[in-house]
Amino acid sequence: MITISYKDSTNEVLLNYYHENGFNKTIAVAKSMYNINLKKAKKNFKTDVNGEVCETVLEIGILEFMKRYPKACKEWVLKKGLIVKDIDDPNNGFLTEIDLVLATPQMIYLFECKSYTGKKVLTNECTITTPSRSFNVYKQNFLHAKTFLAQFTPYRCNKDSEVFPIQLALFSLAKGEIVDSRSDKNKALMPLVEIESLFAFLAKNVQTSSKKVPTLWKMPYVKKALDIISNKSDANREKHLNYVKDLHGKKK
Repeated sequence: MITISYKDSTNEVLLNYYHENGFNKTIAVAKSMYNINLKKAKKNFKTDVNGEVCETVLEIGILEFMKRYPKACKEWVLKKGLIVKDIDDPNNGFLTEIDLVLATPQMIYLFECKSYTGKKVLTNECTITTPSRSFNVYKQNFLHAKTFLAQFTPYRCNKDSEVFPIQLALFSLAKGEIVDSRSDKNKALMPLVEIESLFAFLAKNVQTSSKKVPTLWKMPYVKKALDIISNKSDANREKHLNYVKDLHGKKK
């Protein structure tokens, strides 16, 4: 028996709407979903749905970019919700989830999606602070990058290039203003990306006739590796959830 969670349903509904009605209408509908009153909903329901809307909008934005520039994006690979293990000790129970991975010959992007409501301020490398919480996004995603790079290093090329082959990014979609108070160095370390700036962000590493960008990844191998991890991610999702719960329990 196959069951579909409300997160999966949210993703499916928005993707279907995008394919039928186009990019602009879908983004407008997705943003309007943040205005729905869900005070009587079960605990974490609104948070989970808002998070899924955020991730799906990023997915749709990338799909739209690939649709508009098919020649430049012909080798791009997009994967959502990858569960990655520690390659040095795969049996130690460590699992980490990457919200969205975009692999291109010129760069692999690891996106962290946040949908915090209210006013938000970014400080330090990438700490996001609201009136009710503060979270070090960079610390979490540096771990993602370290774990990911350990597995994908064999598929790198042009290793002498000065360009680092992985780019971390924070994608934000939510009600309320977000203020980026970081230094230029930290903004480059983990850029803030919103749906309005996504296309310009992706275009930076797209090679054109007038702009040469080094190829850093052997895409046939990267694609195969991503497919293998993606196929195992569903089976590892519950293990990852239990790992996180256990980790939080030990911190109390």
